[in-house]
Amino acid sequence: MGGKGNIVHLSGFIAETNTKKRMDGVQKAVDENPGVKLIQTITDIDTAETAQNAVSSLLAAKRSEINGIVATAYNPSVAVSNELRSLDEKNIKSVLIDSDPIVLDAIKTGMYLGRCHRIHTGRLILGFTP
Repeated sequence: MGGKGNIVHLSGFIAETNTKKRMDGVQKAVDENPGVKLIQTITDIDTAETAQNAVSSLLAAKRSEINGIVATAYNPSVAVSNELRSLDEKNIKSVLIDSDPIVLDAIKTGMYLGRCHRIHTGRLILGFTP
């Protein structure tokens, strides 16, 4: 994205304490990068069906406005992988969470910037494509 553009944050259940921490982390990153604007945060989509429906609807409505997607929950990450691949969308940059084979395969094929992998200390390890 080159330090500028519009991003969307997709996350899990809002009642989960980790969701709030992830939202705060994404907002902090946005605040530290004045050229980046968080245009929408979507929560409570941490089931396969709700995540797929939300991602599909989001891209149908705002695809041309979105430069990046950060997904900090498993099901939204898989839904982003599936939907962007089905649309052959290469302009929206993504950072996804977890090590699902669908997400890892998307990274290997160059579709995404990388993934966050949760470790038990609460920190994230980021893996990016070259």
